[in-house]
Order: sequence, then C-alpha cells, then structure tokens
Amino acid sequence: MTIAEIFMGWPAIISSLFFAAAGIIRRRPAYLVLAAAVVVHRRKIWLAIILVSPTFIFFGWLAAIVLYQ
Repeated sequence: MTIAEIFMGWPAIISSLFFAAAGIIRRRPAYLVLAAAVVVHRRKIWLAIILVSPTFIFFGWLAAIVLYQ
C-alpha cells in the first residue's frame, strides 16, 4: 500500500467516518468537520447527525458498488 492510497483511499474514508461518528457520540467538535463542529458545540446533536449522514450514505453506496462489481 502506497502513501497515496493511505491518504486518499479506503483507509482514509473509513477513518474519517470513524472520527465523525466518534465526534458525534463523544460530543467532541474537534473530531468533526467544521460544519458539524459548530452545531455539536452548540449542543444540536440532531443537526450534526443530519450534516454527517450524507457522507455515511454516499460512502456506503460507493462501497456497495465497489464490492458488488
């Protein structure tokens, strides 16, 4: 596995989803992307979940396409 694959491939996607979920669960804005971090800081957890869910849906869909080829 090359450096480019680590930083731009599936390991990066999975780790970013893990940190986003951990940020919502632990209510730590530092783990999230900037848009969701503000709403977690303001205690709007439901809005943070809504902002992060398209990422989960997109990469889940992409993973399904790759796995079922």
